[in-house]
Amino acid sequence: MSGSPMNSKIRGPGRPPKKPVSCTWCNEVKLPLKYVFPTTNGKREFCSETCLAEFRKAYIKGSTCIQCNNVIRNNSSTPNASNKDFCSTYCMNKHQKKEIANRLSGVGASTSVEGSPISFQTFDWCDYIQETNSVAAPQICFRQTASPPINDFKVGMKLEAIDPRNVTSTCIATVISTLGPRLRLRLDGSDNKNDFWRLVDSSEIHTIGHCEKSGGMLQPPLGFRMNASSWPMFLLKTLNGAEMAPSKVFQKEPAGPKVNLFEVGQKLEAVDKKNPHLICCATVGAIKNDQIHVTFDGWKGAFDYWCKYDSRDIFPVGWCAKSGHPLQPPGQKNNTGISRYSFKPAFVPFVPTSTISSVTEVVQSEADTSASSLPPTVINFQRQCNGGSLINPANLPASLENVSMATIQKKFVEQLLYASNQPEDLLVSLRTLIGEDFEINFKGGVHVLQLPKANSVADIETMFSMISETVQCCRNLFSLEEPQGECSLCEIKATARAVKRKFPPEQEPATSTTPASSTATPPAPPPSCNLGKIPIQEWGIEEVIQFIDSTDPCLGVHAELFRKHEIDGKAFLLLNSDMMMKYMGLKLGPALKICNLVLQQHQQILQPKGRMPKKGDSKPRGRMTAYAFFVQTCREEHKKKHPEENVVFAEFSKKCAERWKTMLDKEKKRFHEMAETDKKRYDTEMQSYTPPKGEKQRGKKRKQIKDPNAPKRSLSAFFWFSNDERGKVKAQNPEYGVGDIAKELGRRWADADPEVRSKFEALADKDKIRYEKALAAI
Repeated sequence: MSGSPMNSKIRGPGRPPKKPVSCTWCNEVKLPLKYVFPTTNGKREFCSETCLAEFRKAYIKGSTCIQCNNVIRNNSSTPNASNKDFCSTYCMNKHQKKEIANRLSGVGASTSVEGSPISFQTFDWCDYIQETNSVAAPQICFRQTASPPINDFKVGMKLEAIDPRNVTSTCIATVISTLGPRLRLRLDGSDNKNDFWRLVDSSEIHTIGHCEKSGGMLQPPLGFRMNASSWPMFLLKTLNGAEMAPSKVFQKEPAGPKVNLFEVGQKLEAVDKKNPHLICCATVGAIKNDQIHVTFDGWKGAFDYWCKYDSRDIFPVGWCAKSGHPLQPPGQKNNTGISRYSFKPAFVPFVPTSTISSVTEVVQSEADTSASSLPPTVINFQRQCNGGSLINPANLPASLENVSMATIQKKFVEQLLYASNQPEDLLVSLRTLIGEDFEINFKGGVHVLQLPKANSVADIETMFSMISETVQCCRNLFSLEEPQGECSLCEIKATARAVKRKFPPEQEPATSTTPASSTATPPAPPPSCNLGKIPIQEWGIEEVIQFIDSTDPCLGVHAELFRKHEIDGKAFLLLNSDMMMKYMGLKLGPALKICNLVLQQHQQILQPKGRMPKKGDSKPRGRMTAYAFFVQTCREEHKKKHPEENVVFAEFSKKCAERWKTMLDKEKKRFHEMAETDKKRYDTEMQSYTPPKGEKQRGKKRKQIKDPNAPKRSLSAFFWFSNDERGKVKAQNPEYGVGDIAKELGRRWADADPEVRSKFEALADKDKIRYEKALAAI
């Protein structure tokens, strides 16, 4: 029986029933909806980028249906000019019946007569909780005030805020917009892609000058678009003449509950992390220790997230109504479904059977228009061609085929990554291309690359040329034509394969005028004669780029970064890994390589010119550990077995570490003996080694002897306050440790009134005068 408990799923309290999911544009129900476009009437979900792009174009033009607010596509179902305001005949008939009902009723109110139109209601929490048989989470569960704070901020005001992407940095931020008690902030020096929202009573925003008073320093935001050395001047120009947010508009953050009081199934209002300007109806889906799982009613699980029970992004039921912040009602996964809750009133009249059948035909015809009748585009791979150092042609398929140009572009790049022996290096090379953003799925991750937009076959050929030049592979490795025989370009390249790099004419090595045969030994790379004559301190930006590119070609892809940040010779000597990763956006690997080049240049500067260091003067080689001998032995064995294989040291070292952990003490014994022998060698050589003058000796620094007659240093206002309050904190919280007491004292000092602060500041000034007098008397 259909009503038996065995056949029907029992859903938990507060969870609305699921509805079938379909794409807003093509009505496809089988594909997952991965793309979302927010509109004034809620979110629209799509199955592909093509559907999203087509919907966005039509929506921006403003061609939306009067009845359902859906976009109007060019179709033959509404050819008349009078029907241009409707997306289908169904909506046109529906709107006409609504107009008739409005005229009959005078005001358009719904009646209780059977067959009369049903009116939509505005969202009401009480009705919704009663309908879903759920319970609202009580106020004590939240870290929010019972009455929402008042927002007195103005757009354009400056304040200090913690960088959400680097919580250790305090930056200057500007109020971009306000929405209820919430602020949309943008860090000065960053772009609009990193905007974030904060409540007016958040502890992460402060008045200008708070960081300096607390002993900190304002930092540039992560991804600062200018040179790091220009930050002080940029800060001065930003604050000069700007409107500072006054201290009275900032409010104290409320105290949160000490334990997690939430229960599964309770209702609340929560910020949508993927669209942070929205606050939606949500349910507590699960609880794990101090974490709760926020699930949005009527939406896919892709929007759900875990957060702490005292998060500032969750609010009690009715918070939006009290604060004046818009609340998004429960979502609707299928546009054809009927929901009681909507932003605008509308009518759903009784539709005859004939009208329903005609509507079905219209929907089907619209879905069919998304399919193209053009022939598919086919990309052929010639796997006998040279793939360079990054692509292994043997791993490529014979061909790729798809109707959509955008789809085949994505599949083409994904196949290159799967065919690469070094996909990370290939990704770095492909990121140098310029074009439109494409999301590439590779090994479970999503990578954003810029590819030239392909609208025709000529655009595809242009993309082939750009990629072949970037990854240094044969141009005939991929083409739109079927491969015929062997590649002529690869035969030409085979004769000159010994020459790895083309140098400028002034840097080419002196060679014989006799043409070299294919069996001749490759010439040695030419020295950078021009750079060697110029001191590195006098290098310009282009000389630095030329040096890095000639030393390690893999680093040449970062040339634009050095131009953008104006890295000349003097700046090059000041670079370090933290600076390059934080301000230039480099990854750890390239940053460490460049740091090694900087270290080499420092050593060349310190090394005396005119003579090479004598062998006897060199410091003995450092001793090696047992694990170092083990890795060295493994590497030698691997080279013997696979002499031509390019070893990635990071992966190789991981395997060695795993193998070392599983080895027995007997197996490690010989490596420990090798380490002991090497230690004896090192100690013997160090006894006869005399360090040159100026070389710093390793060892512990001697502790500076304190003068017993020196006066006691003066205490700050905070220390005077701590001495006065420490006993009270211990008495009120006997279980607190030293760290907890220090945190509580810091919190009390931050919340202290100006009158209390002035009392202890006066004590600090008096103690400082005492210290200065005592110091002068010595």
